[in-house]
Amino acid sequence: MPEGQGPEPPGIRLRAGAEARRQARGPLRARDQEEAEAAEIAAPGHRRHTGDREDGQPAAQRRRPAISAAVSIRRPRVVIAGAGFGGLTCARGLKHAPVDVLLVDRNNYHLFTPLLYQVASALLEPSEIARPVRQLIRPLSNADFLQASITGVDFVGRRLLTDQDPIPYDYLVLATGAQSDHFGNVSVAQHGLGLKDLDEGLALRNRILSRFEASRWTRDPDRRRALLSFAVVGGGPTGVEMAGAIAELIRLVLRKDYRQLDINEVRVVLIEAAPHVLGAFVPSLREAARRSLERKGIEVMLGAKVEAVTDGSVRLAGGQEIPACTVIWTAGVKGSDVGKATGVQLVRQSRIKVDGTLQVPGHPVVFVIGDLAGASDGTAMLPMLIPVAMQAGRHVAASISDMVANGGARAFRYKDPGIMATIGRNSAVAQLGWLHMSGFLGWLMWLGVHLVNVISFRSRIVVLVNCVACGGGSTPSVDAAKVLRDGAAAMAQLQSVKATLKLTKGTVTIQGFTLVSARTSVKLPSDSDTTYTVKQQDILFSLEVVMSSGHVYVHLPLSTFRELTGAESTTFPDMAKLFDPKTGLPAIVPAGASPRFVSTDQVGGVSANQIATTYSPEQVRSLLADLSSSGPVSARVWVDTGDHRIRKAVLDGAFGDSGKEAVVQVDISGFNAPVIISSPTP
Repeated sequence: MPEGQGPEPPGIRLRAGAEARRQARGPLRARDQEEAEAAEIAAPGHRRHTGDREDGQPAAQRRRPAISAAVSIRRPRVVIAGAGFGGLTCARGLKHAPVDVLLVDRNNYHLFTPLLYQVASALLEPSEIARPVRQLIRPLSNADFLQASITGVDFVGRRLLTDQDPIPYDYLVLATGAQSDHFGNVSVAQHGLGLKDLDEGLALRNRILSRFEASRWTRDPDRRRALLSFAVVGGGPTGVEMAGAIAELIRLVLRKDYRQLDINEVRVVLIEAAPHVLGAFVPSLREAARRSLERKGIEVMLGAKVEAVTDGSVRLAGGQEIPACTVIWTAGVKGSDVGKATGVQLVRQSRIKVDGTLQVPGHPVVFVIGDLAGASDGTAMLPMLIPVAMQAGRHVAASISDMVANGGARAFRYKDPGIMATIGRNSAVAQLGWLHMSGFLGWLMWLGVHLVNVISFRSRIVVLVNCVACGGGSTPSVDAAKVLRDGAAAMAQLQSVKATLKLTKGTVTIQGFTLVSARTSVKLPSDSDTTYTVKQQDILFSLEVVMSSGHVYVHLPLSTFRELTGAESTTFPDMAKLFDPKTGLPAIVPAGASPRFVSTDQVGGVSANQIATTYSPEQVRSLLADLSSSGPVSARVWVDTGDHRIRKAVLDGAFGDSGKEAVVQVDISGFNAPVIISSPTP
């Protein structure tokens, strides 16, 4: 049938007469099947069923006389709305059924949505995750495809309504998927970017790359940081995968393309309203995912609810504002607008209410599968996941085959194969029943299960594996312990240095003030000038502390410098001790436990080896007494590959208030630059 022409009505067609017209109006019924048998076209299994069928049509009660050989047969038509995983699986399940299948979708391609985030982050090309529907149904001799947008359903006339022409059906399967849910927040809908279809993925890809280009032109450092800040809202699998992909895009690709890029100005923030990421996973895998995200330099903000989004920032409930010119919304999904357009009853997340057989109540020839189906396992609604859609597609195909043969639809039982989420290259978490894996093993499981078993993309695994194997090149052989030793030796030779401390997670209180950040200039061995940015009752202000020639001076807002003496003089950290060759970084850095090489990154415009290690609470406390941890502290240290100086360090441990977890980042610069520190006049 040529594309764009209306299909021929189903049923038995006679050459002429009123009887032919009457037969042509309705679907193939049980009595019609007996007539077809008389014309030597068998309807398998019709003799085995008596009584009413599930579709409401009575079974054959008697044999009617055979009709003439001039009869032309029209098999039942199954219209499947949506060419996603559920729709294609259903079409394949009907391959050998005595029906004609018509797939209808607004796009003429099938999208491999698990890898859409990689297109959005420019790690894959669109052609690698999208394939023509007609190519995919080529092996199905009884299937065809029409491209159209679905506008509703005429249940009485049994027609699927589209923006082209109405399409008659005998059986209808609604599988139009889901869309982003902004929960009525107009600002999120206006300024946030979704990630549900290819158009959104490409728009996000263009936004990310254009922000890097725009950052090259601005001279305002605050504006540049906002352009290079990416906020991902939603800590589910899509949000976690998207955040990890952006971080890898920056680390593996953009730092090479933008040679002047200061990696310290790039910020990726994952915002989640719940107290943890990946809420559907067990606690151990949630924590493994969080650690993996933070190792990639991603700030994870938990218990943070988004209140509004502008073109340059995200405002959280409570008033905190995060400068970010790109906001990616993955915090909610709901059924497609087709559900509302049908006029039937909807349940939570705008999903169509279905009975246990996935049929629409009152419309037994209409099924709903995938994200649009409000199906339940008896205790809760089934998740909006690909395995649910594919199992439902196979189940409905079997039910329709039985109904055509005078049988009935069966109840759907979902078998949970487990859940997985990938966190960048070579890292994932996998929860398959009792089997829980994370890291590289989790990623291998993600490849083996999540890709191999989905529709017709087995060949894409080769592309993906090659991309993973070649994307970052072979891992160089780096002696992590030697890198730390070299870094310590180089830092021990300093005469002056500058550093910025930033608290990226948790709360640390100094003298009754909540620490936000600190900026210090140090002239060794003992002088320093430090400006603290602190917060009290959501008000930010600065404190300046000068330590010179054994004296300590503090400058509070709305006052002049005041010298601190006695016990007061020890209330603020001595930043010069942080770089002391005997007790500071040069002494502590080489003593880290089990150091390992992670990657080579761009930090402050130079190449630096990232080393992961662990320090004891005593070692960290000797650096800064205020960082008093109740347990081991995980650390990442970036050491310049040229002059071997330490450029950056990130400490993650239980040194926050009340022993809670906190993360502090230290950026180091100004090596041996001129520094003048003198005692201020009180």
